[in-house]
Order: sequence, then structure tokens, then C-alpha cells
Amino acid sequence: MAIVNPLILILNSLVLLFGSPSAEIEVLGPRLAACEKPQWVMPLSILPSGNYGAEMTTTCAIEPQQGGDFGKLQAYEMDQAKVRGTVNAGPTDETFEGMPSKYVDFTLQLKDKKFSVDVRSDLHLATDLASRFVSSSKSKDVRGTGYGEYAKRISTRIVATKTAQAGQDQVAFTVYAEFVKPWYVPEWMMLDEANKRGPGIFADGALKLAREMAQNY
Repeated sequence: MAIVNPLILILNSLVLLFGSPSAEIEVLGPRLAACEKPQWVMPLSILPSGNYGAEMTTTCAIEPQQGGDFGKLQAYEMDQAKVRGTVNAGPTDETFEGMPSKYVDFTLQLKDKKFSVDVRSDLHLATDLASRFVSSSKSKDVRGTGYGEYAKRISTRIVATKTAQAGQDQVAFTVYAEFVKPWYVPEWMMLDEANKRGPGIFADGALKLAREMAQNY
């Protein structure tokens, strides 16, 4: 029986979701973005509910290729929501974290060869148009098949800010995942694999997304 680590499956599927960078992005890659080593905000651990949870983050320096307009970035991320998933309701104007924002009820499907997970979330895309952009999603219904049945909660957060260096922005990516441990997987093995593989997988996904963002605003 194969050993299944739900955290690794979730991180892998997010990387697949970002897709392979275009040839143009690959050529410009080193100039578009550079990311720091990912850090655990909360190492994989057992929660009071009995589920397991983990949170990881990284920060990237990026060079926007279209002027660095956060209004354009907000519009691009809204378009991507429609491409990468299903918008169930919205967009609706709101205020989020003190900034004008667009809210959508959004379902993202994460798929791999042996599982799929439908993650229905509240997605907020907020910006003051001058210094800060925030994309925040928190799941409210997670339904999976295959190995995906172990996933219980997934949240993502992207914060882009201007820096003192002209033509360079900073973007922080954070992912939180909560899941049930498969009964047949020893806890020590799951923790060991998460520590060994999790940061590298997360780094790959963050760098791909950072490069894609830089190319589109």
C-alpha cells in the first residue's frame, strides 16, 4: 500500500495548478522573480480537533513587466479565478482589510492522478491601488475523492507591496492546509516526509506564481 501524505498531495496539486511557465517567462525568469527559502509558520502538527495542520510561507522579490499597477493585478487575478475554477457568486464590491475589494464565492478543483479535491472558498481581492494588494481565500467546504478525502481545509494568502527600490515589488505567499491523517500512515513518517519534501514543493509553486504575476501587471 502506498504511503499517502495529504500535505504533500495538496502542495503538489497547487504546483500543478500554477502550470508550466511559458517560454517567455522561462527566458525572463531570473529577472522576473527570486524567492527566499520557505519557512514554516506552523510546522505540521496535530490540532485540538484531532486533524493535522500546517502553514508555510515565503517572500519573493519580483519585477513587474507592465508598470506594476495593482489595479491591473487585481483584474488579472479575477480573470485567473474564472480560468482555474468556478465563480459561484460575485464579484461583489466590498471593503477588505481597509481596502476596496472584490469578493467572489469561488470553487477551486485540485487534481492529481489519484485524487481530486473541490475547495469552495471565500475569495477577496483587495488593493489600495498604490502600495498594497491582497488575495485571501479561506475554504468553507472541502470535498474530495480518492486520497483527496483526507483534505479538510485549505487557505491561501498573497500580499504584494511596493518597495523602496524602483521597479521591484515584494510578494509574500502563505498556504495553510488541514487534513485527517490516513490511519495506516505512521505519524513519524508523515512528519519526516513533510519536513523533507514540503518546503521544496512549496518553493517551486511560489516561484512559478511569482513569475506569472510579474509578467501580468
